[in-house]
Amino acid sequence: HPYGRRVLSDELAALRRATPGHRNRTLNQTAFKAYRYVAGGLLNDHEVTTAFTATALAIGLGAAEVRGTLASARAAGLANPRGLPLDLHNGRTP
Repeated sequence: HPYGRRVLSDELAALRRATPGHRNRTLNQTAFKAYRYVAGGLLNDHEVTTAFTATALAIGLGAAEVRGTLASARAAGLANPRGLPLDLHNGRTP
């Protein structure tokens, strides 16, 4: 869904801006937000995992750290689904 893709793009951009000392926490926060939209049916689980993995590795996080953080963010995000904002259901953009 276009709204989901915008959310994913925004969250990946936030992760790319993360500074050392804040990267892992930022990965957790941004991935959690994206996985909520996976649970809501607006994003694809595999695509989200692939995009966050590539971005996190590119900013210098280690592979094991990325896997663990994404697993945690995924579990929490899937347990808290988000869908389209109400104003988009009515045909208006936020």
